[in-house]
Amino acid sequence: MPKNLIDMEVIAENKRYLYRDVNHIKDKKSSSAYVSESIITTGYSPVKLLIKQVNKYSEISHLELHPIIQFQNLFKGVEFTPQQNFQDILAKQEFDDKFNVPTRLNKCLGTEQGPYAIVKTNNGTEITITNLTR
Repeated sequence: MPKNLIDMEVIAENKRYLYRDVNHIKDKKSSSAYVSESIITTGYSPVKLLIKQVNKYSEISHLELHPIIQFQNLFKGVEFTPQQNFQDILAKQEFDDKFNVPTRLNKCLGTEQGPYAIVKTNNGTEITITNLTR
C-alpha cells in the first residue's frame, strides 16, 4: 500500500477527534490567562472540567498588589530604626530595578529587530541604537 494512502487513512480515522472547539489550548498560552481573565471552555472532558475548577478558584482568589503597610499588624511591638527602614527601601528599589530589566528587554524584542548597541557619551548619557542590520 502506498505511504500517502496510509497517511490519509490515519487522518480520516483521527478526524473524528477534530470536531471539538479547543480554544482553551490557545487561551492557556495567553499572557493574560488567569491574570485578568479566565479560560473559557465548553464541554465535559476531564481537561475542561479541571479548567472550570481552576477558573472558579482563580476568580475567588484574584491576586492584587497591596502596599507593604498591610503587614504592619504582624509586627506589632517591633520597632525599626530609620537606618533599617532606609535599607529596606534601597533593597526594594534594587529588586524593582533588576526585575524590570527583563520585562523591558522582552518588550524591546517585540518591537525592535536585529542587534542593538548601547553607546555611552563623554558626559555619561546612554544612547541605544537599534536595528543595526538595517
